[in-house]
Amino acid sequence: MAYERNGHSPLLQRLVTTQAQRDFVLNCFLDYTRKCGALLLDTTESSTVSLVGSIVNHSCDPNAVLTIHGGHIKLAVLRPIAKGEQILASYGPTWWQPKPDYESCYKCKCVVCTKPSWSIKQGTLPPAAVQHDRLITTISCSPDANFADRLNVMQQFLNRYAEHHTDVAYGEVLKLYNLLLKGMIQLDLTTGERAKVAASLK
Repeated sequence: MAYERNGHSPLLQRLVTTQAQRDFVLNCFLDYTRKCGALLLDTTESSTVSLVGSIVNHSCDPNAVLTIHGGHIKLAVLRPIAKGEQILASYGPTWWQPKPDYESCYKCKCVVCTKPSWSIKQGTLPPAAVQHDRLITTISCSPDANFADRLNVMQQFLNRYAEHHTDVAYGEVLKLYNLLLKGMIQLDLTTGERAKVAASLK
């Protein structure tokens, strides 16, 4: 999981060493955010200036999830990422959770939208995966299971059967895992913020 706090980047601090360079970079960021703000007034799109976020491209077949909350960015892996493979997150829809009415300000050029060889498959998972999927359902519906238990059993499934990641059944687990992961990240950040506020009041 990658993490970035606004204004604190070791890489940027090494590149920007003088006050003149710092002023230049800050003015560039200010100009960028003003222009973005003006362009986004009548849209539902979001925008951010981020060194971590800038390395993550969009794909309708993402291998990671990117969340922004309270000045923090968190990047979490959805499924295994091979060496040399791009880190990809979705800026909107995914193949396993499409949004037919979604209007984007960019033309998607990901593998799902441009490669004829890419397709959603069905029934490609081995029998063991089907049994594992049933276990996920059992644990997810159990009142005694906590977030960690649910995440763990899904993560094992996604890692073990990653080669079948375009299968409909794999996509259903991805959808649930993505939702649960985002919820955990938001809960973690909110808990941290509350702890800081409580500490400041002592």
